[in-house]
Amino acid sequence: MGNCESAMVHDSYGVPLQEGCWVECTNKKGEGQTRQGTGKVKFIYNDQITFYWPSWGTYNYTQNDIYWYGLRRIMSDKAGTKLQKDQLVQCMKDGYQEGIVISVD
Repeated sequence: MGNCESAMVHDSYGVPLQEGCWVECTNKKGEGQTRQGTGKVKFIYNDQITFYWPSWGTYNYTQNDIYWYGLRRIMSDKAGTKLQKDQLVQCMKDGYQEGIVISVD
C-alpha cells in the first residue's frame, strides 16, 4: 500500500502511475519493446516503485530508473496483455457488455 507522497510518481511520458496499472518498456523512439513483456505496478512507497514482471519477477525502481528504461503506462486487460485496435473486450460490470477497441494511443 502506497502513501500520500507517492502521488507524484509517473511514467517516462508524464502519465501518473498507480498501484495496479500496467507498463511496458519503450525505446528512444517511443516504440514498445515486447521482449520484456508487460509489468504491473505492485507498490509505490516514497521513491521506490515495485513492479512485477511475469517473465522476470519482482523488481524495485526509482523515478530515474523509469526514465532510463522508458517505462510507459499502457491499457491492458486484467492479465496485463496490451489492448490492440479492433480487439473485442468484455466488461465485468454492467451485465458483461462487449465492445471493440477503436483506438490505442
